[in-house]
Amino acid sequence: MKRICLVFTFLFVSLVAPVQSQDATPQPDVEFNKLQVLVGHWTYNGEYKSGPWGPATKIKGEWMYEFVLNGFVLQGHCTEKSSEGEIHYLEIAEFDSFAKNIADSVAGDDGSRYSGHIVFSGKTPIWIETFVVGGKQYQYREPFELSADLMSGTAKGEISEDGKTWMPFFEGTFTKVVPSVKK
Repeated sequence: MKRICLVFTFLFVSLVAPVQSQDATPQPDVEFNKLQVLVGHWTYNGEYKSGPWGPATKIKGEWMYEFVLNGFVLQGHCTEKSSEGEIHYLEIAEFDSFAKNIADSVAGDDGSRYSGHIVFSGKTPIWIETFVVGGKQYQYREPFELSADLMSGTAKGEISEDGKTWMPFFEGTFTKVVPSVKK
Protein backbone atom coordinates (compact mmCIF):
# COMPACT_ATOMS: atom_id res chain seq x y z
CA MET A 1 0.00 0.00 0.00
CA LYS A 2 2.89 2.37 0.77
CA ARG A 3 4.28 1.78 -2.71
CA ILE A 4 0.95 2.70 -4.31
CA CYS A 5 0.80 5.91 -2.24
CA LEU A 6 4.37 6.75 -3.22
CA VAL A 7 3.61 6.08 -6.90
CA PHE A 8 0.51 8.29 -6.79
CA THR A 9 2.41 11.00 -4.92
CA PHE A 10 5.18 10.87 -7.54
CA LEU A 11 2.67 11.02 -10.40
CA PHE A 12 0.81 13.91 -8.80
CA VAL A 13 3.98 15.92 -8.22
CA SER A 14 5.40 15.20 -11.67
CA LEU A 15 2.18 15.87 -13.57
CA VAL A 16 0.36 18.58 -11.61
CA ALA A 17 3.25 20.65 -10.25
CA PRO A 18 4.55 21.67 -13.72
CA VAL A 19 1.05 22.83 -14.70
CA GLN A 20 0.86 24.97 -11.58
CA SER A 21 4.25 26.56 -12.27
CA GLN A 22 3.09 27.50 -15.77
CA ASP A 23 0.29 29.56 -14.22
CA ALA A 24 2.79 32.33 -13.41
CA THR A 25 1.67 35.52 -15.07
CA PRO A 26 3.69 36.08 -18.26
CA GLN A 27 5.46 39.42 -18.53
CA PRO A 28 6.14 41.58 -21.60
CA ASP A 29 9.70 41.60 -22.91
CA VAL A 30 12.11 44.07 -21.27
CA GLU A 31 12.82 45.72 -24.65
CA PHE A 32 9.10 46.24 -25.21
CA ASN A 33 8.72 47.89 -21.80
CA LYS A 34 10.98 50.71 -23.02
CA LEU A 35 7.90 52.00 -24.86
CA GLN A 36 6.59 53.11 -21.45
CA VAL A 37 8.07 56.55 -22.29
CA LEU A 38 5.32 56.98 -24.89
CA VAL A 39 2.38 56.18 -22.61
CA GLY A 40 0.17 59.19 -22.05
CA HIS A 41 -1.42 62.07 -23.92
CA TRP A 42 0.81 64.01 -26.31
CA THR A 43 0.09 67.14 -28.36
CA TYR A 44 2.23 68.15 -31.31
CA ASN A 45 2.83 70.76 -33.98
CA GLY A 46 4.72 69.99 -37.12
CA GLU A 47 5.00 69.99 -40.85
CA TYR A 48 4.96 67.45 -43.65
CA LYS A 49 7.66 68.53 -46.08
CA SER A 50 7.00 68.90 -49.80
CA GLY A 51 7.90 66.01 -52.08
CA PRO A 52 6.48 63.57 -54.61
CA TRP A 53 3.62 62.92 -52.15
CA GLY A 54 2.45 66.54 -52.21
CA PRO A 55 3.06 70.09 -50.98
CA ALA A 56 4.32 71.07 -47.52
CA THR A 57 1.54 71.09 -44.93
CA LYS A 58 1.47 72.47 -41.39
CA ILE A 59 -0.20 70.14 -38.91
CA LYS A 60 -1.17 69.84 -35.28
CA GLY A 61 -2.49 66.86 -33.45
CA GLU A 62 -2.77 64.63 -30.44
CA TRP A 63 -1.50 61.11 -29.74
CA MET A 64 -2.81 59.01 -26.86
CA TYR A 65 -0.76 55.92 -26.02
CA GLU A 66 -1.65 53.17 -23.56
CA PHE A 67 -0.65 49.59 -22.84
CA VAL A 68 -3.48 47.10 -23.40
CA LEU A 69 -3.87 43.31 -23.22
CA ASN A 70 -1.93 42.95 -19.97
CA GLY A 71 0.88 45.17 -21.23
CA PHE A 72 1.66 43.05 -24.30
CA VAL A 73 0.38 45.66 -26.80
CA LEU A 74 0.95 49.41 -27.02
CA GLN A 75 -2.03 51.08 -28.63
CA GLY A 76 -1.98 54.63 -29.95
CA HIS A 77 -4.79 56.82 -31.24
CA CYS A 78 -4.12 60.04 -33.12
CA THR A 79 -6.15 62.92 -34.45
CA GLU A 80 -4.23 65.21 -36.80
CA LYS A 81 -5.48 68.47 -38.30
CA SER A 82 -4.21 70.51 -41.22
CA SER A 83 -5.61 72.92 -43.79
CA GLU A 84 -6.56 69.82 -45.78
CA GLY A 85 -8.79 68.42 -43.01
CA GLU A 86 -8.61 65.90 -40.21
CA ILE A 87 -7.01 62.43 -40.24
CA HIS A 88 -7.20 59.70 -37.59
CA TYR A 89 -4.55 57.04 -37.00
CA LEU A 90 -4.50 53.81 -35.04
CA GLU A 91 -1.13 52.35 -34.03
CA ILE A 92 -0.48 48.88 -32.63
CA ALA A 93 2.98 47.87 -31.38
CA GLU A 94 3.84 44.49 -29.89
CA PHE A 95 6.94 42.47 -29.16
CA ASP A 96 7.53 39.81 -31.82
CA SER A 97 9.15 37.01 -29.82
CA PHE A 98 10.11 35.14 -33.00
CA ALA A 99 11.85 38.09 -34.73
CA LYS A 100 12.99 39.52 -31.35
CA ASN A 101 11.84 43.04 -32.21
CA ILE A 102 8.97 45.44 -31.62
CA ALA A 103 6.56 45.07 -34.53
CA ASP A 104 4.60 48.21 -35.35
CA SER A 105 1.67 49.00 -37.60
CA VAL A 106 -0.09 52.34 -38.17
CA ALA A 107 -3.24 52.78 -40.24
CA GLY A 108 -4.82 56.09 -41.21
CA ASP A 109 -8.39 56.80 -42.26
CA ASP A 110 -6.93 58.47 -45.35
CA GLY A 111 -5.71 55.07 -46.59
CA SER A 112 -2.10 55.56 -45.50
CA ARG A 113 -0.29 52.63 -43.87
CA TYR A 114 3.00 52.29 -42.01
CA SER A 115 4.36 48.91 -40.98
CA GLY A 116 7.72 47.86 -39.66
CA HIS A 117 9.34 47.95 -36.27
CA ILE A 118 10.60 50.18 -33.48
CA VAL A 119 14.19 50.03 -32.26
CA PHE A 120 15.97 51.97 -29.55
CA SER A 121 19.20 53.90 -29.68
CA GLY A 122 19.76 54.52 -25.99
CA LYS A 123 16.46 56.04 -24.83
CA THR A 124 15.48 57.18 -28.33
CA PRO A 125 12.73 55.16 -30.03
CA ILE A 126 13.18 54.99 -33.81
CA TRP A 127 10.37 53.94 -36.12
CA ILE A 128 11.69 52.02 -39.15
CA GLU A 129 8.76 51.45 -41.44
CA THR A 130 7.46 50.87 -44.90
CA PHE A 131 5.04 53.64 -45.78
CA VAL A 132 2.35 53.47 -48.44
CA VAL A 133 0.82 56.70 -49.63
CA GLY A 134 -0.97 57.40 -52.90
CA GLY A 135 -0.45 53.79 -53.97
CA LYS A 136 3.35 54.11 -53.78
CA GLN A 137 5.63 52.42 -51.25
CA TYR A 138 8.43 54.25 -49.44
CA GLN A 139 10.89 53.42 -46.68
CA TYR A 140 10.48 55.57 -43.60
CA ARG A 141 12.55 56.25 -40.49
CA GLU A 142 11.77 58.57 -37.61
CA PRO A 143 13.78 58.98 -34.41
CA PHE A 144 11.90 60.56 -31.51
CA GLU A 145 14.40 62.54 -29.41
CA LEU A 146 13.01 62.87 -25.89
CA SER A 147 13.91 65.59 -23.40
CA ALA A 148 15.66 64.57 -20.15
CA ASP A 149 12.37 64.77 -18.21
CA LEU A 150 10.56 62.68 -20.90
CA MET A 151 7.82 65.33 -21.14
CA SER A 152 8.66 66.65 -24.61
CA GLY A 153 10.48 65.62 -27.73
CA THR A 154 11.18 66.23 -31.37
CA ALA A 155 10.71 63.93 -34.33
CA LYS A 156 12.29 64.18 -37.77
CA GLY A 157 10.99 61.63 -40.24
CA GLU A 158 12.76 60.83 -43.48
CA ILE A 159 11.50 58.95 -46.50
CA SER A 160 13.24 57.05 -49.30
CA GLU A 161 12.20 55.29 -52.48
CA ASP A 162 15.36 53.16 -52.68
CA GLY A 163 16.73 52.99 -49.11
CA LYS A 164 19.83 54.94 -50.19
CA THR A 165 18.65 58.48 -50.86
CA TRP A 166 16.69 59.98 -47.97
CA MET A 167 14.69 63.20 -47.95
CA PRO A 168 12.89 65.08 -45.16
CA PHE A 169 9.27 64.04 -44.78
CA PHE A 170 8.05 65.15 -41.35
CA GLU A 171 9.26 67.36 -38.52
CA GLY A 172 7.43 68.02 -35.27
CA THR A 173 7.65 68.99 -31.61
CA PHE A 174 5.72 67.01 -29.02
CA THR A 175 4.61 67.85 -25.49
CA LYS A 176 3.22 65.37 -22.98
CA VAL A 177 0.05 66.76 -21.42
CA VAL A 178 -0.10 66.30 -17.68
CA PRO A 179 -3.67 65.63 -16.58
CA SER A 180 -5.00 68.12 -14.04
CA VAL A 181 -5.70 66.81 -10.58
CA LYS A 182 -9.45 66.38 -10.07
CA LYS A 183 -10.76 68.08 -6.94
